[in-house]
Amino acid sequence: LKETLTHFPKRQNQVKVITQNHNQGQAAARNKALDTFTGDFVAFVDSDDYLTDKNIIADTVSILEGDPSISFIQFPYYKDGKTFNKKDLSVDNIPEMYKLWINGKIITNYFCDKVFSRNVIESLRFKEGIIFEDRHLFPSVLNNCNKVVLCSKIGAYFYRTHAGQTTQRNDPHAFQCQIIADMRILQLIPQQLVKEALTVYWRAISNSIAANNHEIIQPYSRSFFDIIGADIPIGIKLRLCTIKLIGLKNYLRLAN
Repeated sequence: LKETLTHFPKRQNQVKVITQNHNQGQAAARNKALDTFTGDFVAFVDSDDYLTDKNIIADTVSILEGDPSISFIQFPYYKDGKTFNKKDLSVDNIPEMYKLWINGKIITNYFCDKVFSRNVIESLRFKEGIIFEDRHLFPSVLNNCNKVVLCSKIGAYFYRTHAGQTTQRNDPHAFQCQIIADMRILQLIPQQLVKEALTVYWRAISNSIAANNHEIIQPYSRSFFDIIGADIPIGIKLRLCTIKLIGLKNYLRLAN
């Protein structure tokens, strides 16, 4: 980074290079940046990715400065030869944000396809020692939001995929980290979103089976009768009734 900056002398006073003593992982690096930054807005770019338009940050900040009620702006991302989430919308309701995140994945839990206002993220920190730390922290972000905007006209985030990156891992530790993130979502999701909570809960159960770790799943905190009365498929209701009768641990053993 310092070598690159020598080729851009006008930028040298605008860039602060922060160095870790050793590789502590992405969460620790981001947390150190959050401990250090002094600006009004925050953006993240992972080391193997890039932004497709040189003006994307400036254009996004211009929109944020024009409307202080916006908590973050999300732009499209380009992955595996396709552009995703090329949408334009504004949402100022937290339960609706959760629905767009969990159901349609229209709002992503990526931190690198967004620019955040300072007040949304300055008090938050990523959980260190796990992967999928984006998913773990994102419900705390949504609960801090007033309004989020998706904008397709300012460029895109180029998300490079390769075998070595954390999101491509398929091992017990990766599954356990996803479970930890899902348990966090279930703690913070708005109470009325029963169907969305069930989606997260069944994903956690599936990952628990894949990780062969049943202890990490805690008893579901919502009222059982609220859940079986919800507008959900009969197959899920039957599975929930089975869990109620024989217990979650026994159900997971049978599922294995």
